[in-house]
Amino acid sequence: MKDIAIYGAGGFGKEVACIIEKINILKATWKLVGFFDDGLKKETQISHFGKVLGNLNELNSWQKPLDIVFAIGVPLTIKNIVEKIRNPKIDYP
Repeated sequence: MKDIAIYGAGGFGKEVACIIEKINILKATWKLVGFFDDGLKKETQISHFGKVLGNLNELNSWQKPLDIVFAIGVPLTIKNIVEKIRNPKIDYP
């Protein structure tokens, strides 16, 4: 299974976590490691799905390969975040 994190820890992020959970029922594909969010403190618990791992700075310093899926409803915001991701270990499924 590949590690995946969700960028955006609000309601949309929880919905995406549910989708990942359903995908794994059909075929074990993803290990959800948590959430990244620039508006919440690191370690904030996001229901039973996991915690906030940090913000953009933590994502850019992440040491292992990681897939990121965005759970943000504003395309321009996603574009702005993607333009700031410099970590070569980050991939987008």
